[in-house]
Amino acid sequence: MNLQLKDNLHASALLFRLLRENGFSVTDEVDLFRRFKISEKGASARDIEGMLSLYETSYYAKEGEATLDEAMDFTSKHLINLLDKGSIKDPCLRERVAHSLELPLNWRFERLHTRWFIEHFSRSTNEHSNPLLLDLAKLDFDAVQDMHKDELDRLSRWWTDLGLAQHLSFFRDRLTANFLWTVGCAFEPHFWRYGE
Repeated sequence: MNLQLKDNLHASALLFRLLRENGFSVTDEVDLFRRFKISEKGASARDIEGMLSLYETSYYAKEGEATLDEAMDFTSKHLINLLDKGSIKDPCLRERVAHSLELPLNWRFERLHTRWFIEHFSRSTNEHSNPLLLDLAKLDFDAVQDMHKDELDRLSRWWTDLGLAQHLSFFRDRLTANFLWTVGCAFEPHFWRYGE
């Protein structure tokens, strides 16, 4: 791992999470987190962005990875403490921390979470935010949403024409719920067959 990443808790945790999230077997990197002296007085405890990234990363722990289990315990307690005391001055960061503590990233429907991030960064005045990237994210989100609306309309017409709900009293008429479930699991346009 590059030296610049080794000295940055946020970047290291983000890289680890992205690798694990995409199915790469990253095991030796757990030792990397031991280097960050995680304690109430350590430098890592003052890096709220890094703590948040480590908290999210800890949900990708495999059985027997005590370092990530300890990181989850410490970061969740520390972030809750910071929120309760009002120590996080940046309102956007405070909102992200509260949102993450409510439910971690990997437990959410990705599409709904994308919308939350778009709205969050639209309100943000962060120097790291890129307005062009935000506009592209909005365009992509709207285009995929229009595709899903058209698909649901087509499926709804097919379902009505089929008439099973009218002829069989025990039949569940839950087309929209089932469609949303499949879209929640695989929203990308090239997975459009899952909705059928």
